[in-house]
Amino acid sequence: MNVINFRNHNINRCEASTIRRITTTRYE
Repeated sequence: MNVINFRNHNINRCEASTIRRITTTRYE
């Protein structure tokens, strides 16, 4: 795995968790 791919994978995971948190907070 390249460093760039690993970094992008981590960024995507962080964005997904952030979006999920915002969506959950919004519907609460």
